[in-house]
Amino acid sequence: CCRVRHLGDNNYEICIQRVGVFAHDIFQFAEDRDFLGNQLGGWSCATKKGARARVDGDFVWLNNSYFRLFSNTHHFGNNFVVLSQMHHVDIAQEVSYVYTCS
Repeated sequence: CCRVRHLGDNNYEICIQRVGVFAHDIFQFAEDRDFLGNQLGGWSCATKKGARARVDGDFVWLNNSYFRLFSNTHHFGNNFVVLSQMHHVDIAQEVSYVYTCS
């Protein structure tokens, strides 16, 4: 929650009492520099399941370069963005500052 008070001319006081926080992550499938960071896990078309560790079965182990090859070949697939739900946090003491519009 915040309050905005006009102080005259182009000046405003903004008081913040509560903020919203969320996590933002982007999977770009661009890097191949590190073997472990490059792994996308194992995927099975037959069972429609994924695996993080090596398991028996018909899993295909993929990495970023396989994803880019698929995306370029089929013109499908792109970067993947994940946003968490907003988490509201009350601030113990109200914070205020003055903003001047130019």
